[in-house]
Amino acid sequence: MLLKVKNLTKSFAQKNITDEIVIFNDTSFQLDHAQTLSIVGRSGSGKSTLLAMIAGIDREFKGEIEFKGDQLSSLKEKQITALRASEMGIVFQQYHLMEHLSALENVMLPLEILKINNAQAKAISLLTKVGLKNRINHFPSTLSGGEKQRVAIARAIVAKRSIILADEPTGSLDEKNGDLIIELFFDLVETYKSALVIVTHSTKIAAKADYVLQIKDGQLSPLKL
Repeated sequence: MLLKVKNLTKSFAQKNITDEIVIFNDTSFQLDHAQTLSIVGRSGSGKSTLLAMIAGIDREFKGEIEFKGDQLSSLKEKQITALRASEMGIVFQQYHLMEHLSALENVMLPLEILKINNAQAKAISLLTKVGLKNRINHFPSTLSGGEKQRVAIARAIVAKRSIILADEPTGSLDEKNGDLIIELFFDLVETYKSALVIVTHSTKIAAKADYVLQIKDGQLSPLKL
């Protein structure tokens, strides 16, 4: 099993209030290679928080998150960082592009970190696939929100990863480019047997996944679409 989440509990303290805000309450699920999972729920329900915990970015929780046999809570920060670089492709809502690097250099970066050959050619090929062939030498400050999102997506999927974590990846894209990106994600699952966890408000996108889980009242429950 690639990913196991067991008895996950997450809460936030409220200033000057004794009661805590419970985000997750003793919830569990698992995901294997080549499986796809959609996470749906209202705004503020904890969808992005869940991805951050799976990625080892948010480590303040109770319960267990196991990735490829390793308990994330037992890993040191340097080990978590290395794990993310080699095993996880992450698409954030905020893009997190390197402002001093061009679109091409941003996409090449994970390949160079992993010492993968032909980084430039692979990055150009993928940027072309996401419709940015004529923008590869542009810096983030000169790109639109939708273009930045496509660069961020290309960066996340350019290297072969065990799992892709995508937080509203089509939120700033038009329907045509959104459909293109979703097709790319699912092609990756087919080609590389990567797992995919995608947070979305779109029932159309959610329904494409093998499994759909809805976050409601601190619980993850199966949802049929």
